[in-house]
Amino acid sequence: MEVYPTTSELRRLLASLQPHERAQLDSLLTMGRPPFEAWLPLVSPTWQWDAPHLRLVQRYLARLTAGEIDKLMLFLPPRHGKALVVDTPIATPDGWTEIGRLVVGDVVFSDTGEPCRVVAVSPVWHDRPVYAVTPDDGDPVVADADHEWVVRLCRKHRVFKKHTTKWLSERTSNRRAMVGQQGALSLPERSLPMHPYALGLWLGGGCSEHATITAGDCDMAWLRSQVSACGYSTSDRATANTFGVLGAQVPLRELGVLGDKHIPETYLRASRGQRRALLQGLIDSDGYVAPDGQVEFCSINERLARQVQELVRSLGCKASLIHGRATIGGRDCGAKYRVMFYMAGAALLPRKAARCRDSRRRPNRYIDVRPAGSADTVCIQVDAASHMFLAGHAMLPTHNSEMVTVRYPVWRLERDPEARVIIGAYNQSLAERFSRKSRRIALDRMQLSGERATAADWETTAGGGVRAAGVGSGVTGTGANLIIIDDPVKSREEANSEAYRERVWEWYTDDLYTRREPGAQQCLIQTRWHEDDLAGRILASEDGPNWMVLSLPAEAEANDPLGRGPGEPLWPERFDNAALAGIRTVLGSWSYAALYQQRPMPAEGGMFKRHWFEVVPAVPFEGERVRYWDRAATAGDGDYTVGVLMARDGGLFYVEDVVRGQWSSGERDRVILATAERDAERYGKTGVRIVGEQEPGSSGKDVSAAFARLLAGYPVHSEPVSRNKEQRADPLAAQAEAGNVKVMRAAWNAAWFDELCAFPMGQHDDQVDATSGAFNRLARRDSWAGRSYQG
Repeated sequence: MEVYPTTSELRRLLASLQPHERAQLDSLLTMGRPPFEAWLPLVSPTWQWDAPHLRLVQRYLARLTAGEIDKLMLFLPPRHGKALVVDTPIATPDGWTEIGRLVVGDVVFSDTGEPCRVVAVSPVWHDRPVYAVTPDDGDPVVADADHEWVVRLCRKHRVFKKHTTKWLSERTSNRRAMVGQQGALSLPERSLPMHPYALGLWLGGGCSEHATITAGDCDMAWLRSQVSACGYSTSDRATANTFGVLGAQVPLRELGVLGDKHIPETYLRASRGQRRALLQGLIDSDGYVAPDGQVEFCSINERLARQVQELVRSLGCKASLIHGRATIGGRDCGAKYRVMFYMAGAALLPRKAARCRDSRRRPNRYIDVRPAGSADTVCIQVDAASHMFLAGHAMLPTHNSEMVTVRYPVWRLERDPEARVIIGAYNQSLAERFSRKSRRIALDRMQLSGERATAADWETTAGGGVRAAGVGSGVTGTGANLIIIDDPVKSREEANSEAYRERVWEWYTDDLYTRREPGAQQCLIQTRWHEDDLAGRILASEDGPNWMVLSLPAEAEANDPLGRGPGEPLWPERFDNAALAGIRTVLGSWSYAALYQQRPMPAEGGMFKRHWFEVVPAVPFEGERVRYWDRAATAGDGDYTVGVLMARDGGLFYVEDVVRGQWSSGERDRVILATAERDAERYGKTGVRIVGEQEPGSSGKDVSAAFARLLAGYPVHSEPVSRNKEQRADPLAAQAEAGNVKVMRAAWNAAWFDELCAFPMGQHDDQVDATSGAFNRLARRDSWAGRSYQG
């Protein structure tokens, strides 16, 4: 009986051979199996795998597979986005905007519901062929032909594959494609004028003009006890089956809902727990839960019904809005709107809560794709690790491609089912998402084990497989023949954190590096955020000379690996020179060099340049104005209190006035109030919006409340700060470099310029904080109602 060596034994033999001998034997072992570049179109037929830079990456992966390279770094610019029509609604932490109105620095939501930052905006592309993508719960998104969707086409197998909008529209099957459900929006808790459960109860079953709620006899006592638990006393009413909510009339009036029932925007962008409490109040008072667990909210108020649908979607659930006619005794009483969904915990009332459940079927949505003519489109890029964001009122996640992280491991396992692969990413959730996508492809192409079949760890029947590992997670007991790390840094904020960079380094050296089997190979794919990121540290270490680096800048530089001429774009079909120039203009050269050219530059003197700012003798009287305060409370030394007045006139921004000093808290407050009075004398009492920075925690809320009381009668607002100083200053630097920020000539100019040009290495940054705060508030273009706000 003949005994043949195993694949692992052959792998060890390969390691001992000369390169030409290894290539010959490798070709014999893989006879009948297509090379990677021929295999890719088999698993993803609609993607453009023949783009020159992707072909080059494929060749380097072939060298890695053949053992010519043991350690490979791939530096690539942010994944090129796919365009949406310019008026596509985009969810933000402050409400809704249009994709065409977004600017660099704005915050949107990733596919997981986490906030993410816009790092680039393309120019508008005119008259592009577009397609309407309509989910079965309504609200279409209009996308261009190349926009990608990860869809499930087969009802028997839960396999999701990636296809373009155009390909989906040309399908002849009558089975609609299925897309995944987005995550719940992740937002901080807000200070709300009325408890969300009590507000929901009133919106569903309250009197439109009074703080009175209607309830059935069987529910009355329980609902009153819940309102009491929210901090309100209740009272009997003369009308049967009603009770009053003492102390609620004033906040209802302040919210503007008396006589006009709707959900205020602040509640739709409150924390997940606050939004769930609001929904529970609505369902407890005016909802119905069927025996099978389906929840229904019915109203003749279309605005309220659509907002309830948005509320449910913001909690990560599918919600359909059904139009019908309301009848009483057979008499038509007008239109009615029914919001239908499944959600465990959608009600608190015991008889309803007992029936609530999540859908037994996967909570995905079916989409219908049809040509929609042509339109102007634009695309954005975000700093989410997945590079995806939620688009449209339906909050559909957009998708991009992962050639190396998702597809290459499956191809390697087809060649060697005994191989062990570790996929690393900035957190465990993202690593498991990559692993899950790989497994979906593998299901159609090889035999997988039923014993280990999770997204975190799955195997082939031959004992090979994939293990997912996020930064900080251990991989004890797992050896690896191939380690792939895809973007170990989530955002600019993390990249600028020395503590986080140290954490990534320790994870790599202590956890991943020690898992290598003899002859193991490594591949690191990342965008260069910082000169001391993981790639930078590896290259500066003793192991650096052992790595092969393939760097593909968006615009060619000297010794380009593709042989491009200087300035030639990486993928001109997607982003030509004009498009890249537009991105560089809005992003700024400091961020563009790191993200797009793979040249992370030290920050010393690199963020602001004096010659970017034109000094002007006067500022246009018309336009919007914001006075932003960065407050300190130490007299004589330490940080400064700074108030920057900035104006916007069209696309130009003007730094009009700077108030700065080291004052005690009492002196500071007198200066702030006097400055507000002076601004009001010139521009009217509501002509200048006043914004203060809100520090984290309860103390920050107390300080913001005091700030609002100090400036009672003025349009005042406090904003929580969630990003670091460099991130907040990025959009200002980009517009300044583009020549869109002017400075009014005044005595404060010299100190202001000195601090800006020294940032972020200077001794003080208070003027930078206040200036970027004012700029970001004006750039967001959100509307104020002209009334006072409290942080």
